[in-house]
Amino acid sequence: VPSGLWQRSCIRVTCPVGAHREVLVFSLTRFVV
Repeated sequence: VPSGLWQRSCIRVTCPVGAHREVLVFSLTRFVV
């Protein structure tokens, strides 16, 4: 798992507003890959 992904995970917890976007990006990326 790329370190950048972990950083985004931390950002999700820090910024509830961007949480939904991060979750969508993570889900889409994981689905595509």
